[in-house]
Amino acid sequence: MRTLLALLLLSASPLLSLGQPKETNTSKIVRLDYPDSMRSLLQNFSGKVVYLDIFASQCQPCRAEITHYPALQDFFTDNDIVCLFASVDSDKAGCDQCVELLNEAGLQGYFVTYFAPEGRTAGQFANELGALFCDTDQAGKIVRISVPRYIIFDRQGKIAERHAKRPSNGEELKKELSGYLR
Repeated sequence: MRTLLALLLLSASPLLSLGQPKETNTSKIVRLDYPDSMRSLLQNFSGKVVYLDIFASQCQPCRAEITHYPALQDFFTDNDIVCLFASVDSDKAGCDQCVELLNEAGLQGYFVTYFAPEGRTAGQFANELGALFCDTDQAGKIVRISVPRYIIFDRQGKIAERHAKRPSNGEELKKELSGYLR
């Protein structure tokens, strides 16, 4: 009986183990080309509210937050809110792992990397995104990298909330996002 109950719980909650590959028909993470700037990235979503999740594949708090997205997916879809995921992993394997985690969770949204892919030079986009998750001292030296980090962009592509609620704060996040839907 315990085995049957355990199997039922695991099948009802596939996100309990993000480490196990899982195919799902609802997964739809679209990899975007490395943008020149934050502005050029956000132009893809003109007129929409964007919820940006900056995370890393090996960050345990980041991975834990991913498990809360499925409960928010209908809200995002019903309100035409874009979920944009940005990985700060410095290599292709880490970025691939991030996309895999998102797909395993059955999420929908878009994915971009912080670091320029091979053959491209990091420029304005890396500086702009870095300013959102790196804390610096008065001299501009990075003193702390802070992920996960969540940012809300309004319909005009401007930062509306630099320290947005996390997915684990579901109802509070919905309320916060709703304020930018008008």
